[in-house]
Amino acid sequence: MTDKDRAEFFHQIRLKLDEIEDIMDEMGGRENFISLWCFGTFIPSEDEANERYDVMTGMHMSVEEEFDLMASMVTKCFNEYIDNPDDDTDTGKIDYWLNK
Repeated sequence: MTDKDRAEFFHQIRLKLDEIEDIMDEMGGRENFISLWCFGTFIPSEDEANERYDVMTGMHMSVEEEFDLMASMVTKCFNEYIDNPDDDTDTGKIDYWLNK
């Protein structure tokens, strides 16, 4: 992925995030909505010491307890994935969260 491709990648994600914020406004739920996101691209290098990630992160929350809630959910999801590598549970599907 070139630098130009990475810039476009992050631009396209930002456009989708704007759409999500529009949905929050349409539903009248901006005050009740919390989110935490991080997107990244790996940038390999011939020299392992120079390998890195370009990341874009953000959140929509107002108090520390909301952050703690989101961080604990991400941790739980990751731990379930690590503890059950052969499980085909897809946390990207709504059914996963509806059954929690």
